Amino acid sequence: MSRSSPDVVIAPDVFRWLYGSSGFTATDISKKIGVSERIVLSWCEGTQKPAVPLTKIEHLAELFKRPLAAFLLSHPPEEPRLPRDFRRHPDAEPGYSKELLLVIRKARRIQEIHHELTENLHISSQVPLRIRTLKDDPETVALEERELSGIQISESAAGMSSVKAFEIWRGWLESRNISVLKTKMPHGDARGFSLTDGEPYVIVVNSSDADRARLFTLFHEYAHILLNTPVICSQGEDDLKEYAPVERWCNHFAGAFLVPRDEIEKNPYIRQALTSGNYLKAASSIRRRFLISDEAGLMRLLTLKHITTSQFVQGRDKIREEFAAREAKKKLAIEESGDEEKGGFGIHLDKKCVAEKGTGYVALVMENIRKGHISNSDALDYLDVKLRHLEKFQESTGA
Repeated sequence: MSRSSPDVVIAPDVFRWLYGSSGFTATDISKKIGVSERIVLSWCEGTQKPAVPLTKIEHLAELFKRPLAAFLLSHPPEEPRLPRDFRRHPDAEPGYSKELLLVIRKARRIQEIHHELTENLHISSQVPLRIRTLKDDPETVALEERELSGIQISESAAGMSSVKAFEIWRGWLESRNISVLKTKMPHGDARGFSLTDGEPYVIVVNSSDADRARLFTLFHEYAHILLNTPVICSQGEDDLKEYAPVERWCNHFAGAFLVPRDEIEKNPYIRQALTSGNYLKAASSIRRRFLISDEAGLMRLLTLKHITTSQFVQGRDKIREEFAAREAKKKLAIEESGDEEKGGFGIHLDKKCVAEKGTGYVALVMENIRKGHISNSDALDYLDVKLRHLEKFQESTGA
C-alpha cells in the first residue's frame, strides 16, 4: 500500500518571497503542482498558509530553480534589491521576466563565489574606481579611462575582430575587479546590467546580441558602474529625447571610449562621407574602423553633433529595417536547408564556461583547487561543468 507524501507548511512570507522572485504566475504554479489557481492566489495574498506535499515542493523547487531547503526557511533571507531600470518601454509589462530574474540571481551567486574565492587567496576584490557624476563630461571621462587602460586596439591587426576586442577589454575590466559575464537573456528584456552592491562588481551582457552590440553594451554598463547606478538596460524604443539623462550619459561615454573624437576627426574616409552629407556611409566607416555597430556609429555622430536627432532616428530606423530583412533571409535559408542554427549542442561545456564566466573567474577557481581551499566537487558546482571538463582546465593550468 503506497503512502502519500506528508504535507509541509511553508512560511507565508517565505512563499511570497519565492513566488515574487521567480517571475512565474499563479497560473504557472497551479499547472505545475496540480492545485487550483484560487488556492495559489490565497497563498500569494497570505490569506491561507501554503501546506504542500513534499513531492510537490520538489516540483516547485525545480520550477523556481531554488534548493529544496529554501522552502523550509522560517523567514526569507535578505537579498540585495533588483537593479533599477531606466529604459522600460511605456507599453512593457511591469516587473521582469522569469528568465531575466534567474539571470540576475545567477549573476549575484557568481559575484558571491568570486568574492569568497579571492578572500581564500587573500586577494583584494576592491574596485579601484573614481566615481563620476552626471555633471562630469562623458567625453573627458572616456578619454581619461581609455588612457588609464593603456590599451590600443587596431582593426588592422592580424586576427582582430569585435569578438577579440571584447575579450581584450573584458580582460582589462577583470584586472580592475569587475567580473564580466556573457549569458543569454530574452532579447526584448535586456542588453545588459551591472551590479555594484557587492565586490567584485559585475557586468552582464546578453550573449544573444550581435558581437558589435555587446562591445558597446560592455562600456555602457561600465559607465553605469562609474556613476554607481546599477540598472537593467533594456531594448527601449523611445526616441532619444525621452531617454533618461543617465542613459544619455552612458551612451555618450561608451561611444567616446570606443570611438575617440580625435580619431574620427582625422579619419579621411569618415570626414569625406560627412562632407558629402552621407552620414550613413560615415557610420559604416566608423563600424569598420572601430569594430562597433552601424547604429552605435550613428549614435557617435549624434553626440559629436555631426548629425541631428531627426537624422539619427531616420538612419537608425533604416539600419534596423535592413538588419531585420537580413535576419529574416538568414532564418529562411536555415529553414530551407534543414540545418539548425549553431548553438547549444555544438558547444563544448568547457568553452561555454569560459565564454560565459570569463578566463579570470575560471583561473580563480582553479587556483583555489590548487591551494586546497575548495574541492573538485565545489569547482564543478562553481563552473557548472562535468568532471572531464574540469580535468581539461586542470591540465591547461597545472592546478
